Amino acid sequence: MPNLRTCASTMPNRHTYQDLARTVLPKLVEALTTPLTEKEKAGRTIPREERPRIAFTGTYEECLEFLNNEFVPFGTGVPQARYTTGTSVVLPTPELVEKMLAGTSHSPDEVIGRVLPTGLEFTVEKVAINAVMAGCKPEHLPVVLAFSKILATEGHCLGQGGPPTLFPLVSGPISKEIGMDSINYAGAGNPANNSIGHAITLMLVNLGSVISGGGAASILATARLTASAEEYDSPWTLLSEDVGFRRDQSAVAFIGQAGGGGFVGVTPPAYRIDGEMEWLKMLARVISGSFEARPTIIMNPSIARDLATRQGMTKEDVKQWLYDNCFITKQQYMQMPTRPRPVPKEIEALADDAKIRVIGNSCHYRGTGTEDTPDNICIVVVGGEEQFGGTAGFTQRSPYRNWIESVDVWR
Repeated sequence: MPNLRTCASTMPNRHTYQDLARTVLPKLVEALTTPLTEKEKAGRTIPREERPRIAFTGTYEECLEFLNNEFVPFGTGVPQARYTTGTSVVLPTPELVEKMLAGTSHSPDEVIGRVLPTGLEFTVEKVAINAVMAGCKPEHLPVVLAFSKILATEGHCLGQGGPPTLFPLVSGPISKEIGMDSINYAGAGNPANNSIGHAITLMLVNLGSVISGGGAASILATARLTASAEEYDSPWTLLSEDVGFRRDQSAVAFIGQAGGGGFVGVTPPAYRIDGEMEWLKMLARVISGSFEARPTIIMNPSIARDLATRQGMTKEDVKQWLYDNCFITKQQYMQMPTRPRPVPKEIEALADDAKIRVIGNSCHYRGTGTEDTPDNICIVVVGGEEQFGGTAGFTQRSPYRNWIESVDVWR
């Protein structure tokens, strides 16, 4: 339906939804009730956009102008970049793309995947082109290719429920090889972190067909990303080891907030005074209050080290402790908008102050057959030594499932 009527709106929140309803609903009614025009009745097949392989002829300035050209997404009225993130890029000349491809043994025309629902194809060469534009080096390419594999095969799931905040994470020795760090996981400063994150964002724009600021045609709408490395000298196992890789092997993962919202900071001043267990207690309260069934904890290295050395806790011990201490009452459960309807009989029979375990499947009840184990918790150690007490990030879809890919297979 190439002439489908559209009605654009910003995302409502509890402060703006009434004003948005008064503005948007009349437009919806008009669009739904106005008789179709002859053009709208006709219909036709929308041809798939054919994108040039290497799209550069002319002077340097003309090429940059082409890359940075703008268009107006439907209904927004605001110009947006078409092929970039709106910031400067490197021109992907054939010579630079060829140098980039030296970073992998895979054939340039190898198909990595076809993203839904646009059907746009990820190939090794297309990924290399975006890596050049982002300022990556050839040694970064295996990492970018690993991320592209997740985007090409699981991208339509990453943004389920709305645009999430994505956190690209590199786990294993490759991070040290290419000079990544875990310190600036939420900011700028490291060239490898930034260029790899920029390459992921460019792939979303050029291969995932994201429309910046106007909604996503496929994967998700997102701001420019920064990748980060998991702390390799962590006292615990790495995320890559948790899913079956050896310590000398590397992997990448996407940690995200399905449905939006991003990471929730848990930084009590009491950490420096009363210790790491006070931080864990506050973290448990935050997880319980958010009713997050599969939380991903982004833990500061100093907290992880204190838990390991002063409390003698392994990563599995921390997961078990959180599993045993994250509860809500039946009264809180009944107030959850996402709880099952009708309420399970087992919960209906409980007293209002009875405790229901949070960790497990969202809005579940023990005994209903729903998986309910400490392994629903994901913990990664990232950050600088002197950063604020630590951060917890939550997601209801654990990266343990499909959002992890080997780096070494792309070397």
